[in-house]
Amino acid sequence: MVQKGKQITGKIDQFFTQKNIDMSVYLPVALAVVLLLVSTAALVVTLVTPAYEEDSLPQVQYSQQGSFNYRVYLQPNSLFPQTELPPGQKYILDYLDSIPFTFNYQFSTDAELEAKTFTYRVLARIGAQELWKKEEVLIPTTTAEGDRFSVSFTPPLQDWAALIKNFDQQTGTNIPSPQIRLTVLVQPQVTTGYGPIQDPFEQTLAISLEGRVLSISEELSQILPGEITTTQITARPWVNGLRAASIAGILISLAVISLRVLSAHKRPSAVEQELRTAQKRLKGLLVETSSIERFPADQIVIHAVSLEELVGLAEETLHPIIFKRHARGCDYWLFNSSGSFRFEYHSRAGQEEAEAFLPEDIEAERLAAAAGSNHKTGLRTEQQPAAPESKVYSFLAGRPADERDPRSMR
Repeated sequence: MVQKGKQITGKIDQFFTQKNIDMSVYLPVALAVVLLLVSTAALVVTLVTPAYEEDSLPQVQYSQQGSFNYRVYLQPNSLFPQTELPPGQKYILDYLDSIPFTFNYQFSTDAELEAKTFTYRVLARIGAQELWKKEEVLIPTTTAEGDRFSVSFTPPLQDWAALIKNFDQQTGTNIPSPQIRLTVLVQPQVTTGYGPIQDPFEQTLAISLEGRVLSISEELSQILPGEITTTQITARPWVNGLRAASIAGILISLAVISLRVLSAHKRPSAVEQELRTAQKRLKGLLVETSSIERFPADQIVIHAVSLEELVGLAEETLHPIIFKRHARGCDYWLFNSSGSFRFEYHSRAGQEEAEAFLPEDIEAERLAAAAGSNHKTGLRTEQQPAAPESKVYSFLAGRPADERDPRSMR
């Protein structure tokens, strides 16, 4: 398992090396991406969350309460010996004498009142199913004395029932379940130290007619609560702090990502450009190695003028070039078939323009090596008037009959 992990890590390192991308770039970029996502989410939260919180605090609480009471009186008849019936029953209209109603109102509050005035009026609405309506004022607008009062009235129920029957006869319709609605409207005008109270109070009592049978709704009481509130604004300092921190995090992460991405794709060095050019020309004749064995002591060394010169030798002799990367650059070697000679070229990053070996220097090296020397010489031969057409050295040109072209081997 450990060996497999090392192989995967080695492949990743090799990939980044070939792409000229520094692996140390990716950790800061990954952290910056995480910071960017977290900061963006935090910014969204601060944008949808108000920086201030509003709370409604009650200062004055009050209530308005109304209730109906009524009594049912009968005409003298042979069916009902009593003259009064209790509430909550159904009544035959032909036997009714009158139904007096009493409305009771009360206003209560826990605050001290600076001024108070109450007005009321009583209305009656007759009709059914939006076919026909009639409104009558039973008690006009009246000012009450105090915040607790009672008002009594007796509606002409017999007359209204006759009015509904007359409508049916004239129009030829039969209104199902017509209603008489008694409504009391109270308008308070109250002043407190915390503000005015002017909520209108309305209570309605429904009376239904089914043929000649009358029934009164059982909902006789109603309570309307109310309050005077004030708005308390509370700041949320964490919202502004988190918003500023998230914006800073976004800017920092974008800056880190931009700088790291730009540095990751930096311009290749001269050594790398030189190697890429050789790889395009030689392909299979340029072989990379991670380690090189010790060279034979009697092996003759000739230093090439440039990598281009070494590439030219490899192309003409079809001998592979072995190279090795290291921190300072690359080293290249080309061997003859028997291994008695090797050409070397050392490419260094940032090196100054050093004294270059000319082609005639290489020839001098070869002559010195043939004489038995195993080191670089300072001899320089005079340039010959006519140079041979091929650059292949005689000791590299020969290949055993069974030696194949390395580029044809797969």
